[in-house]
Order: sequence, then structure tokens, then C-alpha cells
Amino acid sequence: AGARPGVDHFILLLKAWAESGRDDRISRGIQTIPMVQELSRRRRIHFRPNTLLYNALLQLLASSADANDLRNAERVFHEMEKGLVPDASPDKISYRIIFYGLANVIAHDSQAKDRIMALLREMEREEEQHDIVGSFQLHRPRAQLDAAMYGYLILKLAHAGHFDQAEQVYQSLLSMYTKFREPRFCPDYHVKRALCFVYARTGRPREAEKMVLGMEDEFGLDSENSPKRSHYEFVLDSWATSKSQDTEQQTARWIRHIQSIVTKHNAHHLLPRRWYIVDLLGRLGKGTKENAAQKAELLFRALIDLEKSVNSNDPVVNHDHYNRMIQIWAKCQDKEAPRRAEQLLLDMRKRATNGERRLHPQTSHYTAVINAWSRSRQPGSLERAEAIFNFVRKQYHSGNRDAIPDEVFYGSMISCYARSGDLDKMEKIATLMVDDWLGGNNRLEPNTSILNSMVLGILLKQKKPHALKRARRLHKLIAG
Repeated sequence: AGARPGVDHFILLLKAWAESGRDDRISRGIQTIPMVQELSRRRRIHFRPNTLLYNALLQLLASSADANDLRNAERVFHEMEKGLVPDASPDKISYRIIFYGLANVIAHDSQAKDRIMALLREMEREEEQHDIVGSFQLHRPRAQLDAAMYGYLILKLAHAGHFDQAEQVYQSLLSMYTKFREPRFCPDYHVKRALCFVYARTGRPREAEKMVLGMEDEFGLDSENSPKRSHYEFVLDSWATSKSQDTEQQTARWIRHIQSIVTKHNAHHLLPRRWYIVDLLGRLGKGTKENAAQKAELLFRALIDLEKSVNSNDPVVNHDHYNRMIQIWAKCQDKEAPRRAEQLLLDMRKRATNGERRLHPQTSHYTAVINAWSRSRQPGSLERAEAIFNFVRKQYHSGNRDAIPDEVFYGSMISCYARSGDLDKMEKIATLMVDDWLGGNNRLEPNTSILNSMVLGILLKQKKPHALKRARRLHKLIAG
């Protein structure tokens, strides 16, 4: 109220459109520029376009998910560079908007990598063109590069799989730091974190470990540049997934190092995150080699030992990790796989009985073990699956609600009998399922996939005249 209208109001309007989230924010925001230009042509000095106005436009375009909008932002930026935009030349904000905009789309824009590398070289030339006398810089460059920008680009390139380019960017940063010796070019923990990720993904655990240990020696564990949890995770990842012959020993050694750091410095914030370990176990267990599951379990057991030794209030291992390990063994072709899966289930029950209620097995754990036995062709495998199935149902009907039978649980047992050709028992399980459903189990509802499994099992396994009659009776039981 009472303020003289001017270009600042249009800058605020552009920023408001950028933050609005509306589908038409780009088209509506772009309309602002011709309005300001028209007012400026009428010699209204307060409406003269400036760098701040065009930076707001760049931010609006770069925030769009449309690749064409980002290209338009680049076009406006280059026009500013060439002096084609009156009273507006790019500053460090302009460069950063385009830089981070391109970095954010590297993973899904095949040309963005080349464009941002060209922009980086341009920004480095901008730095080099300024005279330096001692440590005093006469003219600050417009681009104003720093280590954080290099680190961000390294990480984005690495996430997109461009590991060679990521290392080239790191070497460029080292070159800039050697040339200018300015603190802003000193590789910080963001850069080293990104490089640790590169080493982890390119199978170079020794280089990743060397970098983290160097950070410990240089900065300790209490400074801004000290290694963070992600650094330790990347080294753990690189050793665990390494193809070296001593990978298990090296992984265990690194876990012991984390253990000593956490215990000595009370640094529980450095313990691996649970979701990260679930992901790492899954990647280890996906291996095609026969020892893939064993390799995953060695890591799993080492983490259990780590958890016990540091006495953390934030447990390293929970039921998700057990579930992932059971799933890994359930899908493994090793003849011992079903027994290993069931042993993990028994470990969970034992720990839960001893007071660790967070580890009480859930329905998915029992289902996975049933599936493991159902896939096995060993003598007695069907009996083991039945024993687990009956145990869960008995617990449920006695009032224990830690594991509530659902359609997937029943479906696993039905599939087990379908494989063995025991159609009488398969039909019995279907009857039990319907009874539980009608008895009030709200997690259980017979569905089409279970019905199809049973009907197909009957028709394929029992090629006799009365097979179709049996299939129709089963359909009526469930669908009715």
C-alpha cells in the first residue's frame, strides 16, 4: 500500500508463479516479461528489466519438468551472456540456476550431460580470465564456482551411471584448487561423499576406504568436514559387492571399524541406515552365483554382531532385514535354502521371546518360508510347510495376532499342494480359508488369483473325467 509500482513487483509475481505449482504457471509467468518490456518502452524507468527479473524467469523455466522449458531457460541465459537482453547480464545466480537445472535432469535427458559439461568448462574459463595478484582477486568472476557445485554434479553423474565423467569433474576441481588455492575450491565432504559413491559403484573399495580414513585423520569426527554416515555406507557397499577373493573378510573388517568408531566416540549416528541395509542385502542376494545368498547372510550376521556390540537405542536390524534374508533364501536354488530360511524364522521367534518384540515374525515371514519348502524337492519338505502353516493358524485361533493369515499365506499352501498334486488337501485348505474369512478374519478374502491357481492345479494335475467337476465345486465354494 502506497508503494510505487515497479519491476520489483513483477519479480515477486514471477516468483509466486514459480512456487504456485499450477499447470499453467509457465505460460502465465512468461507473459510477465512482455508487460515489463512494454512499460519500459514507455520510458517508465521504474519498470526497466534487470538481471533479477530475468533470474526469476530462469528459475520459473528451470523448475518445470518439461525439457523444452529448460532449453528455453538456456536460450534466455545465452541471450543474457551475449548482451541481447538490455540491462541484464548473467550473475552467479543465473549460472547456478542453469547449472543445477541441468544437473537435475542428467538421469533422464541424454543430452543434458554434454550441455552441463560445456557449461562447466565455460564457467571455469570465466574464472581463469580474471587477474589474480597474490591472494587478492581484482574482479570477482560472474560464475562463482565452488566445491559444492562440483560435488553435486559428481553425484548426479554417478547416479546416472556416468562414472568416467564424474571422475573428470573431480580432477577439474583439483586442478582449480591447485591453480587458485581458494577455500571455495577445496574438496569438502560433499565432494568426497560423491566420490565414495563413484568408487562404490565401480568396484574400488580400497580407494573409497582410503578417502574416508583420510577424512577421519584430517578432520576427526566432530567437524563439518568429518565423514558422515553415508561415507561409511558407501565403503561397506563397495566391499560387500566387491569381486575380490577376500570380500567377506574385508566387509567384516570394515564393520568392525564402524563398531570401534561408534563405541569409542558414542557416534551412533554413524550406524548404517536400516533401509540402506535392506537394499544392500537385496542386491547381494540377486547374484547368479551359488554363494549369493551365503554372501548376503554373512553381511547380515555381521550386522547383528555390530548391533549387539554398540548397544544402540536405534536398532540396526529389524524384521525388514530378516524378511529380506528369508526371501533371498526362499528364492535360492541351494538344497539347504529352505532350512536356512526356517532357521532365520526361528531366530526371530527366539529373539522376540527374549524381549525383542520388534522382531516378532509377521505373516510375510512365515509365507516366505512355506514358499521355500514348497519349491524344494527334498523328502519331508511338504511336511515342513504344513507344520509352519498349522503353527500360524493355531497361534491365530488361540488369540495371538502377531501373524494373521491372509490370502497370500493361504495361497502359498494351496500352491504347495498344487505342485505335489494332492488335490484333496488343496481343497481342504480352500475350505479352511473360507471358514476363516466367514469367521471374521478381515485380512483374508478369497480372490481370483487363488481360485485360478487351484482350478488350474486340478485341471492340469488330474487329467481325469471328474477333474472338471471338482474344479466347478471349488469355484462354487469360493465364488459363492
